[in-house]
Amino acid sequence: MSNTPFHMQGGASSSGRHIVTALDIGSTKITCFIGKPMSGRTRWTEDGQRVQMRIMGVGYQPASGVRAGAIVDMEAAEGAIRAAVDQAERMARVTIDSVVASLSCGRIGGESFEVESSLAGDQVTDKDVQSLLNAGYEYAQMKGRSSLHVLPMDFSLDGNRAIEDPRGLYGKTLRANIHVVSTDSGAIRNLKACIERCHLVVEKFVAVPYVSGLSVLQPDELRLGVINLDMGGERTNASVFHRGKLVFLTSVALGGHHITTDIARGLSTSIAHAERLKTFHGSALVSSQDERELIAVPAIGDNDETEVNRIPKSMLTGIIQPRLEETFEMIRDRLEENGFGSGGDSGIVLSGGACQLTGARELASRIFSQQVRKGQPQYVSGLPEAARGPAFSACAGLLLHSQVPEFHFDQKQFSRFHRARGGYLARVGSWLRENF
Repeated sequence: MSNTPFHMQGGASSSGRHIVTALDIGSTKITCFIGKPMSGRTRWTEDGQRVQMRIMGVGYQPASGVRAGAIVDMEAAEGAIRAAVDQAERMARVTIDSVVASLSCGRIGGESFEVESSLAGDQVTDKDVQSLLNAGYEYAQMKGRSSLHVLPMDFSLDGNRAIEDPRGLYGKTLRANIHVVSTDSGAIRNLKACIERCHLVVEKFVAVPYVSGLSVLQPDELRLGVINLDMGGERTNASVFHRGKLVFLTSVALGGHHITTDIARGLSTSIAHAERLKTFHGSALVSSQDERELIAVPAIGDNDETEVNRIPKSMLTGIIQPRLEETFEMIRDRLEENGFGSGGDSGIVLSGGACQLTGARELASRIFSQQVRKGQPQYVSGLPEAARGPAFSACAGLLLHSQVPEFHFDQKQFSRFHRARGGYLARVGSWLRENF
């Protein structure tokens, strides 16, 4: 059997100099990382080894013109993207002309199904494998959506299952369990148009739930099974990994900004002051000291700092905790509905800016009945101190994803595929139950 990888593609290097530019368009900020692979470092393989990336430039700006990752004001978003990219270019002392961009809008969803085809010859070739994987692209197109990732979970040949690489094997019928990540086509078109207005070429769009996991998860977690919760400003994404592969993802339209809005409404203060209260005094856990500890809450439009309302900290906690509980419970219910209620063998890893809230880890552990830890960007060096937190995990993951080989799909090919009887994950349910 050939030991060379399938026909794959990774993120192309900006300007052909092995420099990769990652552009993360989030709900609250737009981030740009410029980096390049470190020489002598190992590339990503199935046993968990990865390439190390060296950061050359970093830039980030408030996400003007963006709501929940979607473009709502083209000119404002263009200005924010230009500012973030310019900041990173100045730090790196390079000019970039292409980016690998994140995508978190457009109702991102994942669906798994089984694809089958009869082999033209006795031996499995690259073309046989590509024709199967191409079914994922065809399926997304038929539903009016655009495929972001078409990921094989495993192959089977004449009934022999759990085959990682079928090329070179002999048989008659080849099957593949495939996970397709797709989004609304309009969301991609709007993001692409906005980025191109900045005179940048989009090399690839990558789903945020996928890349966040690449930067914060350990190799053992990926192999044994783990859930990554990426808690953004207006969305919380959940991605399930097992045996080094993404097997499920979902999201809910709740995030850190909703907590800030709840505080502003509940305490009759401004959004800016509510954000400060959440950051400096907020907690998702009740403490015995909360009733005695008083915090100052300026009223909306009140510029006299000597006359402010003072409330017990328990009031602030009473606003934060229910919203965060709701977010975790909605994600837990989605996971249970799709057969992942028991979580991963390695527990849950939190990422994203909203997970930095005090008590978020402990509350998640209670809601999910799982071991929970906070993740930070890994496998990248040279990040400034301000960009080393969980809020920058998606952008770091974009850099790493550029070095992860992915299967290439020939859109001109067509392979028949079969939807699972009984709905979502039905045909691959047995595979997940046996291996997860």
